[in-house]
Amino acid sequence: SLAIRLQLEKSNPHSEQLKRALSVSYNKLGDISQQLGDLQQAKDYFEQSLVIAQQLEKTNPHSERLKRDLSISYNKLGDIAQQLDNLQQAKDYFEQSLAIRLQLEKSNPHSEQLKRDLATSFFKLGKSYELQGNMALALKYYQAAKKLVNTLYNANPLSQQLKDDVAEMD
Repeated sequence: SLAIRLQLEKSNPHSEQLKRALSVSYNKLGDISQQLGDLQQAKDYFEQSLVIAQQLEKTNPHSERLKRDLSISYNKLGDIAQQLDNLQQAKDYFEQSLAIRLQLEKSNPHSEQLKRDLATSFFKLGKSYELQGNMALALKYYQAAKKLVNTLYNANPLSQQLKDDVAEMD
């Protein structure tokens, strides 16, 4: 899949769709490497995905989808940095993701997906601060995540995904 997407991207280097597909492929390879415990390889794949996501967002700065992709790349790199005990770098990545997600949520305040993404960023920053020993900030971010997820769940109590989110926050 990656080899085919690389060939297609080379034959059509201006295609946003192909570049995005290539970025997604790198993310999937990073996910698999992470699951296999090869954190350095996962980091390399996630960094390749991030570079493409940054290029795409730069050429189309008004695309919600591309901004969301960029925030996902930052989160994945934050997760890896955290697993590698690079807690400051993890926090920096999570903060970059949060900044994008706050911007997206502000421009589309009725999107449940964007609100869930925002709650995820709050939760990841809470965990990051907890690991750094800053319990006051950890609590602040955990509470923000929980409040947002509970608000979403109360608006849509039949959603299994939101039920799962609420359970994860407890």
